Amino acid sequence: MSGTTAAGQPLLPANVTLLQPGSRFFRLSDALNFQVASLQASSNTLQGQITTLQGEVTTLQGQLTTLQGQVTTLQGEVTTLQSQVAAQGGQIATLQSEVSTLQTTVISLQGQIDTINARLATAGIP
Repeated sequence: MSGTTAAGQPLLPANVTLLQPGSRFFRLSDALNFQVASLQASSNTLQGQITTLQGEVTTLQGQLTTLQGQVTTLQGEVTTLQSQVAAQGGQIATLQSEVSTLQTTVISLQGQIDTINARLATAGIP
């Protein structure tokens, strides 16, 4: 590494090399190179993890879309069932009314039977 001052003078004598093996700068250079390599390895690892996570996100997005479709389908089925329950509720009310009418008719008929039995007994017919 060499350079000159603004006046054109060399910054270091020609026989001085900053990166001589064993020199402080050489050791710093080795340390920096090691850190760069370590950071590059970490970067590669992180990039791999990011790629893996992106794949998982894509998979989860697909599953979410599927589940949203299923929810929509189920909502439609619930609406249909609610309509059926409402219709059956109306039918139940109608049937309850008919049962009530039949009970009234049975009570009336039982009264008529009791009246006829009383007349027969009065007439002496067993």
